[in-house]
Amino acid sequence: MPQITELDVQLWTLYATAVIALIGFVFNVISLWQTKKATEDMAKPFINIYVDRYTVKTQEKIYVIKNFGQTPAYIDKIELIDGELDELNQKRLFQSLIGNMLAPNQRLTSAIHPDFNSVGTIRVTYHDQRKRKYSDTFKLDTKMVKDLFYSVNESNKSDEIPTAIRQSTMALLRDLKP
Repeated sequence: MPQITELDVQLWTLYATAVIALIGFVFNVISLWQTKKATEDMAKPFINIYVDRYTVKTQEKIYVIKNFGQTPAYIDKIELIDGELDELNQKRLFQSLIGNMLAPNQRLTSAIHPDFNSVGTIRVTYHDQRKRKYSDTFKLDTKMVKDLFYSVNESNKSDEIPTAIRQSTMALLRDLKP
């Protein structure tokens, strides 16, 4: 049986150290790649289109187009892929947004006809400052707020100053809503 010499032990120790160092290097590279990807994902734009409502004197529905991301989004294309929108939004389909930028947290709205209750599916394609393309699809269900109740506490005299102040405040809050 061959004897293990001191040289053999040193060589095996060297091999083991090299393997451990290589494994550590690979894990560091993977960790750096994951950190870079997570940082990029946090910084990318994220456009969302959804249905919202507000109440001033009556309940109103709106489409909201918002960039929830941390960087600007440049809109390339908006298309209706299923269902329908109310008459005016169906006709225009937010086309004025194409070629324009939505800043981080910028929010735009489009009124929905009060009697319209249906579902439409929209696809929005956009890119960031580095020309990376994104495409997301959103279901816009205007019936989702149909059965929600609201109340307006108001006196019978609609020309009273408190009523005017309340309605103005509600309109401002609606427009300033993040």
